[in-house]
Amino acid sequence: MVMWRCIVRRAWPLLLAVCLTVMGAGCSRPGEGQKTSAHGATMDVVDAAGRTVAVPQPLKRVVVLASQPAEVIAALGCKERVVGVTEDHVLRDAVTRMIFQGTPSVGSIRNPSVEKILELRPQAVISIGAWQEARQAALDLAERLAPHGIPVICLDCFPDAEVIFRDVATLGKMFGAEQRAQEYVSWFKDQLEVVAQLVGEVEPARRVRVYLELADYTVTEQGHRMIVAAGGVDICGEVTVAARVSPEVVLEKNPDVIVVRAMPPGVLGYGAPDLARAKSVWEGILGRPGWHQINAVQNKRVHLLAFEIFSAPRAPIGILWLAKWFYPDLCRGLDPDAVHRQFLERFLSIKEYPGTFVYPPSTR
Repeated sequence: MVMWRCIVRRAWPLLLAVCLTVMGAGCSRPGEGQKTSAHGATMDVVDAAGRTVAVPQPLKRVVVLASQPAEVIAALGCKERVVGVTEDHVLRDAVTRMIFQGTPSVGSIRNPSVEKILELRPQAVISIGAWQEARQAALDLAERLAPHGIPVICLDCFPDAEVIFRDVATLGKMFGAEQRAQEYVSWFKDQLEVVAQLVGEVEPARRVRVYLELADYTVTEQGHRMIVAAGGVDICGEVTVAARVSPEVVLEKNPDVIVVRAMPPGVLGYGAPDLARAKSVWEGILGRPGWHQINAVQNKRVHLLAFEIFSAPRAPIGILWLAKWFYPDLCRGLDPDAVHRQFLERFLSIKEYPGTFVYPPSTR
């Protein structure tokens, strides 16, 4: 989204519309469509593992192993069709735990119980493919469930907008909830467009240089994409895989803003986070060897971002926070908390969600 010439800046809304249209056009995977077999109506889906899977139609009973597709299914208004979930993934995430609390567990995402799945009589099982261990577990599970006529589909719903749009559209077709899926995708695009309109005219030389890590100097493609979406420049360049950078590189690049995803449980997020612990983590980052020389530290532009709004269906909320931190004057009117509230209430019917998601706390 970098603007090189004045004419490009004037064309920003048109360019954005074209980009979003192209991304939206990529929502459907080749090979998707309904057909009838000896076992009834099915729909062919090309999943995240690159397999063409025949999904029963209409889809009324599913087991979901991962929190990301589970949350999207709930956002599509189909949570009652989920008859089984995982203890360590769906019921571990704060939001999907609120939604699916009381739903039978089939074990863990890496080692789901075939016996428990069969007891629940699902038509299909849904997992993810982006995480290698989960993908392999899903492929192994598919072999074990094949004799029982239960397909396993991998749909990631993360890490970037294009994948999310595509997988939301696929789930919408699978569950017969295409209109709701389009509403969700439109909401997601609207948040990205708001940010793009605000930061689109920032000259390249004036763009904020950013360092975003998961923890312990680890950077990811997902973090890189969020920086770019919020109008920043990643000091690590174009990150395509998770990698560890050396402390010396961060010192040399001297970022204007530093963002660290709050990983330790209880530091930030839903519920009642331990703000004293968050402060301790934040101060520990400021006190890293040599970091007193970095512009971001000197100017107190170091932030913690909760894991829950860093990725997947809630990623736009994290991007809004990044934009506010990168360009506080341009983005003064952004209200990530209000957008967060809107998303939970509109798509997930969650009205009570105490929590703290950034540190230092926002003063608007």
